[in-house]
Amino acid sequence: MKTIDSFTAMKLLDEAEKLPRQELLKLQEERLKELIIYVRNSSPYFRELYKDVPEDFKLSDLPPTRKEELIPRYEDWVTDREIRYKEVLKYIEDSDGSPGFLGKYSALHTSGTTGDPMPMLRDTYHNVIHGAMLRKRLLSTDMAEYMDITKHRRAAVIYADKGASSYNSYLRTIAAHPEYKDNFIVVSTTESSDRILKRIDEHKPEQISGYPSALALLARAQIDGKIDIAPKMVASSAEVMTGETFSLIKEAFGLLIITAPPRGERRQWLRTVRIFILTRTG
Repeated sequence: MKTIDSFTAMKLLDEAEKLPRQELLKLQEERLKELIIYVRNSSPYFRELYKDVPEDFKLSDLPPTRKEELIPRYEDWVTDREIRYKEVLKYIEDSDGSPGFLGKYSALHTSGTTGDPMPMLRDTYHNVIHGAMLRKRLLSTDMAEYMDITKHRRAAVIYADKGASSYNSYLRTIAAHPEYKDNFIVVSTTESSDRILKRIDEHKPEQISGYPSALALLARAQIDGKIDIAPKMVASSAEVMTGETFSLIKEAFGLLIITAPPRGERRQWLRTVRIFILTRTG
């Protein structure tokens, strides 16, 4: 299994950001081809799915995959032949998210906002790269100030299950700063709309994170006068942010700056980005 340390991961990100656009696209193409070769050799599902894909393929040549097709064929889909779907689910239910599944993976699941949650496994290499990307592209900016629960009130409107990645992140934050746990609340999307609005309004968070659908609920309530909050930063993930929801959030909270535009507003290559940050100036 590949390994990497945090210093090397940050260095790779620095180098990538300095690459000319054409060189970056070339690198992406090379890595995509390496990935396709790997999954063809290691996954029965992808070997079958990609059997007619030509060697000199383009991204548009790859047939799509859907969660409702992947879950029933989970053990054919994954590339590690030791993985068993039921064992992954049990581990997620029993564990704290640390890298212990089969001695090498952390296990968690998606929030499942569009259906059943998808169980995921991440090796240490992925976790280090992912952590470096968050530190460099989010936590190293001025916006990190509002995510510090020792100084600011935060709220997350998410699926509150310990196996969900977002909730797992909340638990780690609270564990690191237990004396400030009252500054950070999670409101589950399984609660009623009235309950969600009441808890957010009472907490008066300076930073809010959640799915676009949850943020739209808050934004409409703010415009209608049902709640009165003034967040300095709003972050969304998991679901695709539509232009309509993006505009609604901006109107409700007067947030002016984003780290990435909503789907369809800018370049084609940004359309798959699903993390959006809105924040005030000054």
